[in-house]
Amino acid sequence: MKFLIKVYILLFLAPVCAFAQGRSFIKTFTPKEYDAHAQNWCMIQDNSGFIYFGNTIGLLIFDGKKWQSLKLNNSAVRSLSKNKNDVIYYGAQDEFGYLIADEQGNITGKSLVHLLPDSLKNFGDVWKTYCYENKVIFQTFDFIFIYENEKINVVEPENFFHFGYQRNNDFYIIDREIGLKRLNENKLNRLVGGDFFANLRVYGWINYSNYAIAVTREKGLIKIMFKNNDEIEVLPIQTDIDSKLLEAEIYYATSLSNGNIAIGTLSSGLYILNNQFRLVQYFDKNNGLKNDIIKFCYEDMQHALWLALDIGIARIEINSKFQFVNEGEGLEGIVNSIVKFNETKYIGTTKGLFKFSQNIIQRVNNFNNDVRYLLVHRDQNKEFLYLLTEIGTFKMDENQKIEKINDENGFFIGKSMLKNNIFYIGSDEGISIFYPDLALLEKNEKLVIGQTRKIVEENDSTLWAGTTHNGVYKITIQHHNNYQVEYFDTSKGLPSNTNNLPFKVNKSIYFGTLKGIYHYCQKLKRFVPSTDIANAAYDKNDQIYQIIEGFNNKVWLFKSNDKLHEFIWYDTKTKNVRYPLRRMGEYDAYQCIFPENENVTWFGGPDGLFRYDASMASYDTLSYYTKIRAVYCNNDTLYGGYWGFDEKVKKTYTQPPIAVPEMVYQKNNINFEFAALSFDNENENSYSYYLEGFDQGWSDWTSESKKSYTNLNEGSYTFH
Repeated sequence: MKFLIKVYILLFLAPVCAFAQGRSFIKTFTPKEYDAHAQNWCMIQDNSGFIYFGNTIGLLIFDGKKWQSLKLNNSAVRSLSKNKNDVIYYGAQDEFGYLIADEQGNITGKSLVHLLPDSLKNFGDVWKTYCYENKVIFQTFDFIFIYENEKINVVEPENFFHFGYQRNNDFYIIDREIGLKRLNENKLNRLVGGDFFANLRVYGWINYSNYAIAVTREKGLIKIMFKNNDEIEVLPIQTDIDSKLLEAEIYYATSLSNGNIAIGTLSSGLYILNNQFRLVQYFDKNNGLKNDIIKFCYEDMQHALWLALDIGIARIEINSKFQFVNEGEGLEGIVNSIVKFNETKYIGTTKGLFKFSQNIIQRVNNFNNDVRYLLVHRDQNKEFLYLLTEIGTFKMDENQKIEKINDENGFFIGKSMLKNNIFYIGSDEGISIFYPDLALLEKNEKLVIGQTRKIVEENDSTLWAGTTHNGVYKITIQHHNNYQVEYFDTSKGLPSNTNNLPFKVNKSIYFGTLKGIYHYCQKLKRFVPSTDIANAAYDKNDQIYQIIEGFNNKVWLFKSNDKLHEFIWYDTKTKNVRYPLRRMGEYDAYQCIFPENENVTWFGGPDGLFRYDASMASYDTLSYYTKIRAVYCNNDTLYGGYWGFDEKVKKTYTQPPIAVPEMVYQKNNINFEFAALSFDNENENSYSYYLEGFDQGWSDWTSESKKSYTNLNEGSYTFH
């Protein structure tokens, strides 16, 4: 029986900040997870998307689902590089070579050390590996090995080397106590002006069109101007953190795709500078990293930054549209509400009132009661913040002086947009009409309708109130202290008497219910399903928890069902639907939504406070590969997860005809493993597959990344 295995490229939309607006998503992989030594030294990503890590006990490979280890002469892998054909070259202890795949797709190392004379085979660590057009350089502190045309040329220092760096087709290296040299025709030439580096250690080299920046341990950032092939001029670069960099002990630096510079240190974590050499981001143990020792930084295809830590590996989504704060920054409790008051963000949680300013969370006035709703009100050119809590309503001025207004157990407070100085409070008992000029509420201003969660003003005489268990109420204000109350339940078209919440969009009233969005039909005198807002983005079994009007015709919705919880961004003008918050799928943050401006929206809930900036560059639509990672029958491996190279020594991404296995009928049980090479919240990746010749069609989407088939009939099959 012949099994034809084809690898199809599936395109997924990777669903999902400014400095001092929270911290980025950070994923940490522990030594226990990748099952190797704690220390990692380097990394690289091939064109398929696999990530390779140089570890103290060998090479690690990660596909977003599983880790694989590969021993290379049982030594630490210190450096990695790839050539134009996507061949990965490695440098290790007394070992260097490149990665290949055998006929079954199992990856292995091909050593090149046999090309050296025996007298040179104990050369120590290969700290740098660089690929050029037709050659590869492997550099130790005692030798430069130049691999070209199946031969190795050796270059030695006058004294001893520090790290060397590639610049276009050139190679520059420091000969300690002598200075910077340039490799020319397998010989090192001293550079005029290069003696500046005689006693410096360069841990980063960033190339620009007509200059380079050397990142040194002793003097920070140095600009190198290349006058010609034999002469340089050096100029100091001043940053706003020079003293911190010198104290932190720089160990690695690299340029990022947006022009920023990432600098890893041995004692103070990671610094990111912009192209003006100003600090824009900083990461250490206080904001997400597990330790502050960073040996290597690498930006992947999804523009996240991987860090080789002294203990473990971290991936930071430095270019994400999202940032967040939670209990790690001091924000306690479930976030119920957020507003902008006195040019500062104030946050109401189940554990009190907090403010968020200059990337610092602070509790306000030791207030630790359950703050369920916040409202900003301007009166006589002064702003006031109203706090609705389980012990009453409070009013705070710009000096953070708080006074209590009433004792009601409240859930919602809203200001009339049509009548001056009138507030509506939803409480345990019902609705209170509140006048800020009065110290206490009058009893005849209270409508007892049961626990009221949300109130919306339709016009100057009509209110709609959503309750927890008592359906919906319509309140018509005929005149002061005279109200007509109309009650609606399932007999009037509501799908349930529970959790029907009113929202206002474009002057129309909509209700989020347990069964989609409804509105009140005046002609029929009952509630009916609405088709006005993003009706194609939810179905009748979805609970709609939020419908929040933003800027520029945008509306945020949050839907929930047994399988999916999802934010929807809907344009009421174009009718377009988007799902920009899929990256937040693993987090619970739908309790409140606060559109701050046309780009920035805040979301809060049990997992903290999240900031989404639509103006940031979007990487969530980048395509990536889904790869078959293994095919086996019983204990026999049919395919190990990697194809080899074609006759032009280019890596192949499809199955060559010679690799199609033929199997006897008795071996008719076959297992497939696969992985999507996307690392943004990789645990949320979903898969659909199809065995042509057996399955009737594509499977349902699932998080499971393997599939077994048993008792297959004789024939040919293709797995998609």
